[in-house]
Amino acid sequence: HLHLLSDSTGETLESIAKAAIGQFEDVEAIRHFWPMVRSEDHLERILQEISSNPGLVLFTLSNPLLRRKLEHQCRALGLPHVAPLDSTSDAMSNILGQETRNRPGRKHILDEAYFARINAEGGVYGRQLELVVAEYVGDSALSVDNLTHLLDDGDGVFALLSPFAAGFERRLTDLAQARDLPVVAPVVLELDNRPAANTHVFHLLSGGTELARVLADYARDTLELDNRAIALVQSAGPAWDAAAQAVASHLERRGGGSPQQVIYRPGLSDLDAIVGELETDGSKAVILLGPALDPVDFGAAAARADWYPELLLPGPFASPGVLTLPPGFDRKVFVSYPSLPSDRERPVWQDYVGLLAEAGIERGPHATLVASFAGAELLVEALKRTGRELSRDSMVVGLEKVQGFESGLLPPLTYNTTRRIGALGGYIVAVDLTKQVYRPIGPWHSLD
Repeated sequence: HLHLLSDSTGETLESIAKAAIGQFEDVEAIRHFWPMVRSEDHLERILQEISSNPGLVLFTLSNPLLRRKLEHQCRALGLPHVAPLDSTSDAMSNILGQETRNRPGRKHILDEAYFARINAEGGVYGRQLELVVAEYVGDSALSVDNLTHLLDDGDGVFALLSPFAAGFERRLTDLAQARDLPVVAPVVLELDNRPAANTHVFHLLSGGTELARVLADYARDTLELDNRAIALVQSAGPAWDAAAQAVASHLERRGGGSPQQVIYRPGLSDLDAIVGELETDGSKAVILLGPALDPVDFGAAAARADWYPELLLPGPFASPGVLTLPPGFDRKVFVSYPSLPSDRERPVWQDYVGLLAEAGIERGPHATLVASFAGAELLVEALKRTGRELSRDSMVVGLEKVQGFESGLLPPLTYNTTRRIGALGGYIVAVDLTKQVYRPIGPWHSLD
């Protein structure tokens, strides 16, 4: 018996099953095909059929609750069960350094396992921690609606832990402020640096703007360049205008004039003309700020002009193709990251890996899962600091009291009444194009 479960038409799953069966001779499988599995009631009926006709279970279910229920029942029945798209998704996740849209469940599973451990030890001041999930469905409006319904219908949602808000950071900030809701360790593309975000949203690590400031300091202190020799090439849009202005102001406060600022608009801007302008104006270092311009494209345009400035890339905007930049950029490419594997203390890392095993999580991407785990640790630490008289306001105050918190996986986290980035700074990593490696240089650079 071969059971195929899909939350869509199941065509992909059917094709995979046919291809796999075709690799064997004289095999005739009894197929049980279950498309459009989107409710617990539907899954319950299918589980009864699987129990009556045990066999291999192949599935593509994006709903984490349905997936966990299916996996749990298959383990209880001793049945092999495979999600055939996982290995491909995991490989891409490791390359991109982010979770897939359709598999947010691993963060939640990890957090649930951590909370179960805390609860087994008596909770926090006798309070048990419960995780409820508002599903991210790949669409910002629908995902915010899911979250809003959870807040309206849920029983006592107290805080948000590691919500995936990439692309709708401002809506999350506005919702948190309107609901007086603490948000810990959100997963975002870029930090919302408006004053409103400085009340309820607590980030673990620096975003692209802060990492660009780290690179700006590197250009000043190590490369010994003045501001006029530094160029900011930014993506278009209000958020990136504000980000570029923050970096420029950071440099100007150090004295020496203003850096050059150029806006790049895909499909409209002439990259060769931008490169020519920067070279003519005497730029010695270029910081790429925002996702619009791939460093590989910029490098190709610069190589056409036989011009090789220092290329400074905040980690979120350093594409995987950085190692393929033209040879003229060798030893001239530097990337800033908010955290490195060297931050991970061995005993804590072993504990984290053990928790992954307890949660049934076989692999990363570790960058996302580590941040989620550290966010859960920070939440518990804040609850302990808040004391027995717990409210959302006192929770915010408790987070503001966190000073130098050692998660053992990230740089130390510090907050106060105005600071909402725990590890404010970053590392500089040199890119060796000859040996095709990234090489950390120097210690952690603090922006305090």
